[in-house]
Amino acid sequence: MNPEDFQKLSDIREFVNVIKAKRDDLCEVYSMISQLLRIISEISDETIRNMLKTGIIQLQNKVTEDITQQSDKLLKYISAIVSAPAATKQKTYIDATGGISATSEYDDKKRKYSSYNDKIADVEEKIVRSFVFTKKLHEPIKHGKYAGYLHARITENLRIIYIWDARSKALIFTNILTKNELDQT
Repeated sequence: MNPEDFQKLSDIREFVNVIKAKRDDLCEVYSMISQLLRIISEISDETIRNMLKTGIIQLQNKVTEDITQQSDKLLKYISAIVSAPAATKQKTYIDATGGISATSEYDDKKRKYSSYNDKIADVEEKIVRSFVFTKKLHEPIKHGKYAGYLHARITENLRIIYIWDARSKALIFTNILTKNELDQT
């Protein structure tokens, strides 16, 4: 490998580390990806150039895919609210008007259980949209690390753990656990 390519690889490593650090700033991430593609196109070794370009394009596609999934979820939720007849626009059991968020641990578990993404999104929506207490969606946890939290069933074995603060009306998805993991906390 020639010295210029070696320096470019060092620059690319720095850019990728910055992307990881600034992953919440989409403008910065896309700007960095654009710069990376320019640097990669200048690498003389075609094999290395093609492998790096493929990796960066996959990264860009993953970011786009995640944004698309979350956008679709939000649009579906908004459409359901807007199209609901006035009679059904009653107060929901969980009033999350203070905001809905998720911990990084929850997001990590969503990636771990990505084969259940559609079910997870469906249960998240049902938690927020249900008009009455439903044991499968709002069951209180009575003991262990998550005492005082609520959980909802994704499957017979998989649970969404969340906490809802009635005063601030904030809902935070905190974890996804198997039934056995929940019982052991």
